[in-house]
Amino acid sequence: MLAGVLIAESLRVGAQLTGVPLQIIELARVEMTSTGVDQPRYWTPLYFTAAESEASRPAAELATCLAPTGGWYTDFHTATDTFVVFADKVSATHGVRPKTAPRKRKAVMSNEHASCVFCGEFVLHVPGWASSVPSYRLMRATWQEEHAFVVGSLHFSCLRASPARSEFAAEFAQIATGHGREITYQAAGEIQTLIQPGLGYVEQIFRGDECAIHRSDTRDSWLVREYAGPWYVLDRPQLEDIAQGKRPRLDPGVERIVLPREPMANLADATLPELLDSLGVTDRYPGLAAGEPEYEFWKYFAPKRVLEYAVIATPPLPAEAAAFLRDYAPGYRPIDFDALERDDPRS
Repeated sequence: MLAGVLIAESLRVGAQLTGVPLQIIELARVEMTSTGVDQPRYWTPLYFTAAESEASRPAAELATCLAPTGGWYTDFHTATDTFVVFADKVSATHGVRPKTAPRKRKAVMSNEHASCVFCGEFVLHVPGWASSVPSYRLMRATWQEEHAFVVGSLHFSCLRASPARSEFAAEFAQIATGHGREITYQAAGEIQTLIQPGLGYVEQIFRGDECAIHRSDTRDSWLVREYAGPWYVLDRPQLEDIAQGKRPRLDPGVERIVLPREPMANLADATLPELLDSLGVTDRYPGLAAGEPEYEFWKYFAPKRVLEYAVIATPPLPAEAAAFLRDYAPGYRPIDFDALERDDPRS
């Protein structure tokens, strides 16, 4: 089985992708704080899967559908191969897997399950303890000789323990604290120039021994970035909680994920610790109890092993970050969005 992502806005006008049996497993709408020339502010990622035997077919078809301007590309992966598709060009890397995981890694949006790019174990997304890197971020594995792109889920505990944590943190900081930059990628024997989108957390408001805090210049959002790699995004509701002396709670909404195997019999009644224990990954979430997680089971689709759930938790912010934010939050001034709208050339 192959899995990948396609940005709907990357398709050239008049393009038709027909006869390729792709299954759309997730459709999202995201705002990009920085984009390249000929790229819109809002993107629509379509996560898809298909039979592995069909890998070369969608690659060739997609190459004819992508816009030749704007630095667009799409990518997908099989168990052993990676395909990066540009307008009229396909780059296939065969038999090369990431060197950071001790065993075969699966793509985060695969038909199998989400596994950690560092340890290879299953990742249940719990805010503050795990996250993911989508392919459209174009995050490079600078610690690898071939500088492959990082795509997938990760446990923050595994990131902290990884020998590559410093390089990961440096690459993530470049993305998170900028408005985007050009990067180069070799495909089909040619050097391609891509626009690596930035997250726009450009204003550093705190730098301590363990972490830094950055504020977005386009929205009321803050990034707490540990030098060891993990990161936490706080939005206006969390800052308001901190200003009122409350613990900030992260609520990403309902998550949908494919379990690695048949779950425990009483899945609908299981607690979060019981679920993690049944999946064999409890040790990947150290200190989780201190986050006072609120776990809610939503639905389980047995034929595909798809679990829908929600977790709300207090992130394990470094003590120095929590102390700074307690002083900062009561006096922060919200961004004037009317002024931003007037000044935004894309609006």
